[in-house]
Amino acid sequence: MKIGMLWFDDSPKKSLAAKVTEAVAYYRRKYGEPNVCYVAQGAFGGGEPPEVEEVRVRPSPTVPPHHFWVGREETLAPEPAYPGPAQEGAVER
Repeated sequence: MKIGMLWFDDSPKKSLAAKVTEAVAYYRRKYGEPNVCYVAQGAFGGGEPPEVEEVRVRPSPTVPPHHFWVGREETLAPEPAYPGPAQEGAVER
């Protein structure tokens, strides 16, 4: 994502999902439909990143704590998958 909206919310009373939901709602009203929200690396507290209203929430080392970088990533790569064993009968060259 090259262009996005930076949102700040340091409220200790809201969950991460609630903060992302508010940022996404504001982005929708102003700019259109987002599909990704980057947050600080430690925002998940060791848990799984939530998906909020079809918006992927991803950690980023460049986003400061309590900030949310919301936007549209046109080439959103799928989550990495285990490639699995080589197919039987395949020939390596």
